[in-house]
Amino acid sequence: MEAFDQDNPVIRTIGKIACAWLIGFLWLIACLPVFTVGAATTAMIYAEMKLLNDTGKRDMGTPAANFWKSFRENFRQGTAIGMIYLAAGVLIACGLYFWNRSQAPSALVPLGLTWGICILFLISALWVFAVQALFIHPVSATIRYSFAAARQNGKETVLMLIVLGNVLYFVFRTPGWVFLFFYLNFGVGLTAYLFSVFYTNAFRKYIPQEWQDSDDEDSLPEG
Repeated sequence: MEAFDQDNPVIRTIGKIACAWLIGFLWLIACLPVFTVGAATTAMIYAEMKLLNDTGKRDMGTPAANFWKSFRENFRQGTAIGMIYLAAGVLIACGLYFWNRSQAPSALVPLGLTWGICILFLISALWVFAVQALFIHPVSATIRYSFAAARQNGKETVLMLIVLGNVLYFVFRTPGWVFLFFYLNFGVGLTAYLFSVFYTNAFRKYIPQEWQDSDDEDSLPEG
C-alpha cells in the first residue's frame, strides 16, 4: 500500500524515530561499564549523524552497525576522553558544592570562577565527542578543537546549551521513575538526534560531503 511505502515522509519519520531510540538504547548498554561512556557517546553521535543524513539513495549501513563500528574504532581514545571529562566533571561538581556551602563572603569569588570553569567544561563536552567521532586527532588536539568548534559555531553552541538546560530541568523536576522510564528510554536517542542536526550544520564546512554517504571513516581528513 502507498501509505506504507518507505518513501512516504510519515513512514520515514517514524522509522528515524525508531532508529534514534535504538541508538539511544545501544548507548545505555555500552555505558554499563561506566568507563566506556566516552566511546559510547562518540559512537552514538556518529550513528545519529549517519541516520540524519540517510536519504535512502545509498546504503549508509544500519544504525546498530554504524554504532558498533564507531564504538570499536574509537574505543581507546573515546574512553580516554570520557574518563578525562568524567574526572573533570566530578572535580567541578565538588568545587561547586564546597564553595556554595561556604558561609565566608570571600567564597563568592572562587564560586564564580568555578561556575565559569563549569560553563567552559559543558561547552567543550558538547563538542568533543563529535570531533572525536568525525576526525582523527590526538586526545589533546581533540579537546582543543572542541573549544574551537564551539567558538566558531556560537549559534549551535547556544542552542545545545538551551536544550541541555531544559533536559537538566526536567531531570530535577520530575520523579525518578518518570525520568528513568521516559528520558532514558526515549529522550537520550532523540536528544542526540537533535544534536546531530547542529553537528551536521557545523561540520559541513570542514569535512567533505562524501563522508555522509560512506561507511569508511578513514576517508575523514586528518589534522
